[in-house]
Amino acid sequence: MGSLDINGRAVCYDGMYQIAKKRGEWKIATENMDAYRVLYDSMQIMNDNEELNRLMDKHQLEEHRRLLSEHTKMLVFTLVSVFFFLMIICVFCFMWNDRKRKKRYIALQRELTQNRVDTMLLKEEEVSETNKEDLDKKRSKLTEQQIQLCISVLKTTNCYDQLEALEKATPKQLLVMRSLRKERYVLKFLVHLLM
Repeated sequence: MGSLDINGRAVCYDGMYQIAKKRGEWKIATENMDAYRVLYDSMQIMNDNEELNRLMDKHQLEEHRRLLSEHTKMLVFTLVSVFFFLMIICVFCFMWNDRKRKKRYIALQRELTQNRVDTMLLKEEEVSETNKEDLDKKRSKLTEQQIQLCISVLKTTNCYDQLEALEKATPKQLLVMRSLRKERYVLKFLVHLLM
């Protein structure tokens, strides 16, 4: 009986109890019944411990899942918040740069307008011999300033970038640009037809 597990020994003691009871050997039957009860109680305790361990493992697993779910929700919330915050910063920077560019562009336009006004006023002044030389100098100076201002205004547009690219382009690049332009015209035509 030493090589049997606890279940096997319990069955053996129960069987020996039944046999001893039928024979009328009450002392042996009582000893076998006591041994069976001790083994049965041990089996119940082991089964209870296994069930308790299983329930504790299940509870720990549920608790871990809950914590993981909360962590995931917090991470998603944080990422969404950071994304919106970065979007707000990007929009703010874009608007700030756009405002700065517009102010510069408006200042250039005002300066250009003022130079045109000055040029027109010079034309209206009476031309005398002594003033003619001064007026010519002033006109040439204002014309030069107008040209510089026009160039400055042009530099703020996309056309200037395109002209600069054309100026620096090699003949091969010019051919590629021409073919791209033709494709663009075809696409515009097709879009126009579809509308």
